[in-house]
Amino acid sequence: MPKLKDLKAYQKSLEYSLKVRDLVKDFPDFEREILSDQLLRSSLSVVSNISEGYYQESPKNYLKHLNIAVCSLAESQSQLELATISGLIDLSTHREMDALADQIHRMCYGLKVHITNKSKKLEKVL
Repeated sequence: MPKLKDLKAYQKSLEYSLKVRDLVKDFPDFEREILSDQLLRSSLSVVSNISEGYYQESPKNYLKHLNIAVCSLAESQSQLELATISGLIDLSTHREMDALADQIHRMCYGLKVHITNKSKKLEKVL
């Protein structure tokens, strides 16, 4: 099994979270306590759940954490959409973040398929 830091979904979600952190630094004060806080939390949840799931002993728990990561990713994407509509980030930045989020989503889906298939093979052996 590869190390967590070698996992592409982990690397990309970490990059996503750091980019979100850089983006919200420029938000006005009145948005810092609401939108930026929630955006930071949801983007951190993505990388945190990928990490936590990776170390779960059962495939079922790993899948649960990947599902939470994907849901948090969707949450942060909707918040970035709101930030774009509100003029807090430009359309180009929004598209870049959306593309990165789509990559992470596909990677999480691939991990879920891999884990499910591996689990089924293990069940056949047992």
